[in-house]
Amino acid sequence: MVMNFLKNYWLVNLRMRRLEISHQTEVELIQIMEYTTIKWGKKQSNKYLVDLHNTMVLLIENPHIGVNRPELSSEIYSFPHTSHMIYYKFDIKILTILAVLHKSMLPKEQLQGR
Repeated sequence: MVMNFLKNYWLVNLRMRRLEISHQTEVELIQIMEYTTIKWGKKQSNKYLVDLHNTMVLLIENPHIGVNRPELSSEIYSFPHTSHMIYYKFDIKILTILAVLHKSMLPKEQLQGR
């Protein structure tokens, strides 16, 4: 259900770049939504999902607002979203979300192989 919402919601009105979400990121997003629902309820979980969507749209439209992370890869950027960090790469046609990690997680370990 969450992934259908994400895929449909994110495809609406995205004119510049296409958004791609890695399989591992899909898993992370589902875990975030499940945790948020358990901890703070369904309403807050839905709000967080919408806010996350808005942040990703902002990145699609302005990908350079993130911080380049050369210690991870010359093409990886990060951008904060509340208690999480969004890791992504982009080109003229596609913005790929590589991970959505809690800020306490070490990205170098989590992003290996992505």
